[in-house]
Amino acid sequence: MPVYEPSGEASLREGSSGNSGIAADTFAAAGDGLANIVKYALGLDPLTPAAPGEVPVAEATNGILSITFRRSREAADVTLHVEGTGDLANGWTEEIWSSATNAYGGGTNDVEVISVADPLPMDQAPSGQRYLRLKVTRP
Repeated sequence: MPVYEPSGEASLREGSSGNSGIAADTFAAAGDGLANIVKYALGLDPLTPAAPGEVPVAEATNGILSITFRRSREAADVTLHVEGTGDLANGWTEEIWSSATNAYGGGTNDVEVISVADPLPMDQAPSGQRYLRLKVTRP
C-alpha cells in the first residue's frame, strides 16, 4: 500500500512531496472525495477508492444522532474530532469527541471502530435538527 504521511514528506508518487500535489493533505488521490489526511486517519489506502463500509456513517436511533468511523493505530500524529451543530449557518461550534483526549483502544489491531453519540437529542435541539461531522487535523 502506498504510504501517506500527513507531513507530505513521504510522497504517494515520486516528485510530489512537502504536502503538495498528489501528496497534499487535502488532495483526494483516489478521486472518491476523501482527502489524503482523512484516509490516513481511517487507515485506508489513499490511492484506492473507499468502500461503503470504510467511510464514516451517521445514523439516528431513538432520536439520538451518532457517527461511526474507523481510527488507525498508526495515525497518532493527527487528531480526529467529532463536531456537532444544530445550525449549519453558524458553523461547527461543539466538539463532542477528540482523539486527543481518547487513547487508542484497539490494542494491536491496525484500526478500531469508534461510535460517538451526540449528547443532545435531536428533539431537544433548538432547531429540532442536529448534524455531526468527522474532522481530521494536524496538531
